[in-house]
Amino acid sequence: MKSLFNPPKDRGFFDVYATLAQSVNRSGYFAQLISAATEIGIIYSLAKNSLIDFFPQYAEVFAVITAIIGTATIEIGLRLTTPHTVDAILYKRFKGLYLPMSIAIFILTAVLLGSSGYLSFSNSDEIVHNFTPEAKQITTANADSIYLAETEAATNQFRNDTSLINSNYQSLIGATSKAYAAKIAAAESEVKKWIDKEQATGRNYTTHKANAEVKKAETIAERDGIISNYKADQTAKIAAAKANYSVLIKEARKIKKTSLAEVKATNKQAKADRETKVSSYGGGLGWFTIVCLFLFVSSVVLDRIHKKGSGIEEKIQLSQYDISPSAWNEFLFAIRERLGYNLRSWIFDFAAATPPPPLPVNNSELYDQTELTDNITKLKTQETEKRDNVIHLPSRRRIGFRTDQSYRSFYSTPSTKHENTKTTHETPEMREIKQRLKMYKKRLGSHQQKALAQEKKYGKIKQRTKDAIDNNRNWITHYTNLLNQPK
Repeated sequence: MKSLFNPPKDRGFFDVYATLAQSVNRSGYFAQLISAATEIGIIYSLAKNSLIDFFPQYAEVFAVITAIIGTATIEIGLRLTTPHTVDAILYKRFKGLYLPMSIAIFILTAVLLGSSGYLSFSNSDEIVHNFTPEAKQITTANADSIYLAETEAATNQFRNDTSLINSNYQSLIGATSKAYAAKIAAAESEVKKWIDKEQATGRNYTTHKANAEVKKAETIAERDGIISNYKADQTAKIAAAKANYSVLIKEARKIKKTSLAEVKATNKQAKADRETKVSSYGGGLGWFTIVCLFLFVSSVVLDRIHKKGSGIEEKIQLSQYDISPSAWNEFLFAIRERLGYNLRSWIFDFAAATPPPPLPVNNSELYDQTELTDNITKLKTQETEKRDNVIHLPSRRRIGFRTDQSYRSFYSTPSTKHENTKTTHETPEMREIKQRLKMYKKRLGSHQQKALAQEKKYGKIKQRTKDAIDNNRNWITHYTNLLNQPK
């Protein structure tokens, strides 16, 4: 199918707007490319988010395929339906069957235009967001390192101060203990002297001994007081060092808190600036896509008006391939025909090679006892209609004198002179033999026709066809002999 255009009939109108129509028509294609670029992103995102839970490994591939097909459907559909929409208005195609076609085209064009505009406008913010660099964020590493250094310095200072204080006062306490140890030992010797003297002289030195004990106790108390003062001073100095340590830690924390607040405020402002930029540029891109969509519609409208004003009409040139079934349908039909031919040929050859069934054996008599009720036997006479599987008896003797011996033979032993009497009717066995003879004659004729066709086509007769002909002839001879046998 070819689309042909005749030369312009109104050359003046054509020349005036030819350049403009051509340029605007080209710009319409670029506008569609921009719309497609903005549509494909959001279709990809929607498809990926929908498939990620079901096919996590193939979600991205399926999303890409879906985005390409969806975008192509919208843009190609617009390229095909929009010109027909404009032509329906220009040529007033609103009568007869043109009316439902025009309505359907209007609806389809409106849906595609709306989808294109919505997807492009909605995806503009996402596109700008993806292409805009992330806001530069300041880390808290510097504040953390300063805080860590200050706290470590304060801790080391506190440890050094407490160690020095403890060492100094341990030395003072040790020296004091050693100094008073001699005094205490002298006081104890004085007490012992008076005790020994009491034992040696037998006299009582209670006053001297008590004075020595008092002096010893005073010496010990003086030592303990000095040591207690030292320990009190040690505790006070350690407390002062600890208070200084707490002050330094609080100052470090305050500095860190201030630094973190500054970093947080700076980062927040950077994010706000980026969001403002994305919103501003995204809105601008969104309206630009709407402008591109308007440009596309305008290009189509101007092109169709230019063709109508110039008298340019579109003619469709058909070929046989346009109205013939598709090559794929022809291919499927050919396969079906070939398979059907091969299958039926095999069935026919298989049926032809199948030999006839063997001769039946003589069946024993079978009596239908359903006809016997209340000991009443229903008998058929020779005068009645001949039927299969029915016992045929001689007719009942008429009232009066009868000379027919058949009636007598039914109730008494027949004489030998009536044994070879031929029956005057056809038995079921004879009918079966005639039917089989007729069937094999028919088969023989069919195989003979097939033999003639094979000889004409191939120049010879297939062996299985010859075997079938000989087999049917043997059966015909067999059943012919059975019919000619004396009864």
